Amino acid sequence: IRGMLTQACGRVIETELARHPMISKAEADFEKETATFTIKPNGRLSFLELKGILKKASKRMKLSSYEVVDIRYMPSGR
Repeated sequence: IRGMLTQACGRVIETELARHPMISKAEADFEKETATFTIKPNGRLSFLELKGILKKASKRMKLSSYEVVDIRYMPSGR
């Protein structure tokens, strides 16, 4: 995730992800510019929903926006 300027950015992204009803666990790492989250069984999260979550987080931080640079799928059990 490009655009995180401080550790507070990571915390806000983590909080916004965790608020989504389909996400059971969320973690953000400012230094690595990553966010990792677990979608509930049989849950779905579209790319547009993810962008919306990041838009909310950027508004909370009063920043222009965060940008998704890469998405990787990791099956459960890894």
